[in-house]
Amino acid sequence: MWTQRLHRPGDEFWGLTYREIAACIKAYNQDEEQHRLLFGLVAATLINVNRSKDSDRVWHPGDFFEHGGGSVGNPSLEAPEPRYQTLDEMRTAFRKWHAVDGTN
Repeated sequence: MWTQRLHRPGDEFWGLTYREIAACIKAYNQDEEQHRLLFGLVAATLINVNRSKDSDRVWHPGDFFEHGGGSVGNPSLEAPEPRYQTLDEMRTAFRKWHAVDGTN
């Protein structure tokens, strides 16, 4: 999957160092954010141009994405703190995997 997303052949991908992989992932994420900004700008422009005169709502590019679209769009929308699994939740997940796999 990552070889396709990072546009790297499998042989080249598996030969990359950790820093090279991290750089590829960073470039990929920046590219995705630019695409989101573009789509958000188009959507916000279409809605803002066609809104009624008495409407107070002005749309921003980030309004069309969960958590405000990252750093694009409305800066007042911040992503919530990440939620990490507890140890019990991890144990339960592993038990479910083992139950499906048939191993103990």
